[in-house]
Formats: sequence, structure tokens, C-alpha cells
Amino acid sequence: MIKNNVFSLIYQGILSLLFFLLIWFTKDNEIFLRFLFGTFAGKILIGLLVLALYQVLGRLLWTRGLVDIFTSSLALVLLGGACLVLAYSGLEGQNFAMEPAQSLRNLPYTLVTMPYLTILKMCRIPMDLVTAIVGIFFGPVLFSISQGLYWIHRKRRKKSNPRTQEAQA
Repeated sequence: MIKNNVFSLIYQGILSLLFFLLIWFTKDNEIFLRFLFGTFAGKILIGLLVLALYQVLGRLLWTRGLVDIFTSSLALVLLGGACLVLAYSGLEGQNFAMEPAQSLRNLPYTLVTMPYLTILKMCRIPMDLVTAIVGIFFGPVLFSISQGLYWIHRKRRKKSNPRTQEAQA
């Protein structure tokens, strides 16, 4: 469980860094930026990229049972919650908007939930407290789904493989 939590933090960091770099390097190219974030095909492409990255990295987590599926991203939830509390404490009565340039207190939350915030910005969903709380669970839920699908696939493959059935007998 501890190893999975460390790996899920590392994988989320890699995903957030990739999305930060995607946004950073496309901000000056108006055509590419308009395609990715303005067209329906670009939004589908970003969504598929998010799902594919979580699926690939989620399969790398060690899953022995159903408990591992749910506990392997607890550190990611706690880190996201701590970053959200830090961002929310810096608002001082202002409207809730998670723009990293507004305050350095928003930056850790923004970096932890970069793929989620990218999808929100693409769909023009306003950022409020409810969507910020959902952002904490975005990565862990996708990691858990990925692990669960891989665990079910591995379990089925183990049942259907005649060599493992002979070894068990």
C-alpha cells in the first residue's frame, strides 16, 4: 500500500508536469491551441490522452486484491486536500477561482490537479468549491478504475490459463 501511494504520487506528478508542458508550449501557437482547446476533436483528443495516461500508469501499480485498488491513492487524496485547504485559506473572502497567477497558495493545488483543471477549462466549467473538491478525487478515481480493470483482466487470464489450473491441482 505504501509503495502504491508513493508511485501514485510520482505518476500524478508526471501527468501534471506533462499537462503543464503541453499548455506551456502550446500557448504561443494559436492554431494548435485553438485546435486542442477550441474544437470538439481537440477536446476528445485531450480526454483520450488523459484516460490513456491514467490507464498506462495505473497498470504499473501493484494490485493484489480489492483493498489495494481503493487504498493505493490515499496519499494523493490527502495531498490534494492539503493543497485545497492551502488555496482556500488564501482567498480571504474573495470569490473562489483557482487561477495559479492569483496567489502562490493556489499553485500547489493547480499543479496537483493539472489534468482535471485542463478538462474543466476546455469545457468552460466554472471553478467553484464543489468542482475543486471533485478535483481532489479525479486522479485517484482514474487510478483505481485502471487498477480495477487490470486486476479483473489478470484474474480472468489466470482462470482461463490451463497451466495455472494444472499447477493449482
